[in-house]
Amino acid sequence: MIPRKCRLTQEARATGLINDKPGCQLAFMRSAQIDKSAQRRKVTNMDAAEISRAVATWTGWGRTTSPTRNDAVVVEEFGAARGTKLLALLRTLEEDFYTSNARIEAPDLASMGRQSSKEFRQRHPELEAEVATAFAWCYTFDFK
Repeated sequence: MIPRKCRLTQEARATGLINDKPGCQLAFMRSAQIDKSAQRRKVTNMDAAEISRAVATWTGWGRTTSPTRNDAVVVEEFGAARGTKLLALLRTLEEDFYTSNARIEAPDLASMGRQSSKEFRQRHPELEAEVATAFAWCYTFDFK
């Protein structure tokens, strides 16, 4: 639970503002960890094949020459209700994928993709390999 003195509005959180009062950054980090574990539980409750299809659809993997991250295509493919839930999950998974330091540590793009995928797969063994492959494609494209 985030202490009252540390709470930010929903809008402030969405823009990434951080409350710099003493002790608040730790409270926000703990809150983020709780949110991530809740997202992992949601992943296990969803169909891995559907998530894989949604990632490919959203990123453009296998259809476009560069990553697209097109929300409208996901909503069109899965419907408004399901698409919205999937998009929230996809953004969380992408954020988790991008925590990799492979862009700094790897000597080349191929190594960067392998390292970031491996790290993600270790954190999310419940997902299909195609999810990591699509995100690695985006990651290497963004950091080339």
